[in-house]
Amino acid sequence: SCNGIRNNGSNLQPKFNNELKLMLKSEKHYSKVFSAFTLIELIIVITIIGMLTSIIVRSYNGSIQHSRVESSGEELKSLIETLRSKADSGIYIAAKDQKNTSVAVCYGMYVKNKEGKPLEIKTFATKFDSEKGDCEYTESSWQNIENIDLFKDIKLNLVSEIKLDEIKIFFYPTKGDMKLTYSDENIEYNKTIKITLNHVNYTNFSRTLILDPILSTVTLSK
Repeated sequence: SCNGIRNNGSNLQPKFNNELKLMLKSEKHYSKVFSAFTLIELIIVITIIGMLTSIIVRSYNGSIQHSRVESSGEELKSLIETLRSKADSGIYIAAKDQKNTSVAVCYGMYVKNKEGKPLEIKTFATKFDSEKGDCEYTESSWQNIENIDLFKDIKLNLVSEIKLDEIKIFFYPTKGDMKLTYSDENIEYNKTIKITLNHVNYTNFSRTLILDPILSTVTLSK
């Protein structure tokens, strides 16, 4: 009987060993499958995170550029309104010849946007000739000249019925009436002109400043 038990034990050993080997092989196989599956998942997750990050960054950059266009438009409008307010309130400046302590003046802005050259924006004051009822237009007569810098990535265009690369905006005392001129001859332009502001990289972000010399109005629109 003892020999029978031993024989049965020796017969079971190979079977057990075979089952153990199969279990180990199966475990290795599932381990490889599981590892491969998690690697694919990891790649997918990283890809999704990268896409979401890119969208968020673009959206954030876009909002910054949009605010720059907004602020540049508001700043330009505010400057023009300030010039009108000064002319309307009859604020004077010291005369160049110093013979008079103060003289009536016009306040104005010069915008030059010639292709291939940097944008040029200046504010100035110039003498008002009460006898002629007109401003002195020549640049040599300008006083208190200030250069205005907008954001470097803001593009400005003049939109009018005729092609213009510069415009001069004058406000007369004491009502702040507006007059537009262009060229060195200071030819009067009595129609509406638009100044559009765009971002160089996001052209869909724009604001338009509308100048109407007939109504003497300045409006900012999208």
